[in-house]
Amino acid sequence: MFEGECIYQTIVKADVERVWELFQNPKYLEVLTAFPKINVLSGEHTAQNEVIHLSIDIGIQKMDWAAEIVEVKHPYLFVDKGIQMPFPFTYWKHEHSFQNWGEFTGITDRVNFSCKLPAFLMKSILKKMFQARAHAIKTQFK
Repeated sequence: MFEGECIYQTIVKADVERVWELFQNPKYLEVLTAFPKINVLSGEHTAQNEVIHLSIDIGIQKMDWAAEIVEVKHPYLFVDKGIQMPFPFTYWKHEHSFQNWGEFTGITDRVNFSCKLPAFLMKSILKKMFQARAHAIKTQFK
């Protein structure tokens, strides 16, 4: 078993309430994530105890993912924990935090995970995913 942490920050020119509002809709993940392709199957908003169900398509296989929103502090933080994760994950905790810098907002993703593949490999994959998401997020606030 391997454990790791991935931290990625994006800065956008938008106030924190506007950014928070966008992230409250789980369907936004479909817009943000180019790879893997994500479909939100259920989950209306990122509220405490809400369970979000996803289908993840990596091209050769579709996998199910379910995460529960375990903490919410409007408009600065929400945390999801994996309750049904595909291989290679055995643990997933994703903290989404939003830093208010006036006309700018810092978006920080902190993922703690355990998996059956080397952590450095998963960190590399997650970093690439967050880089692509950062580009998608910035296009939302032009």
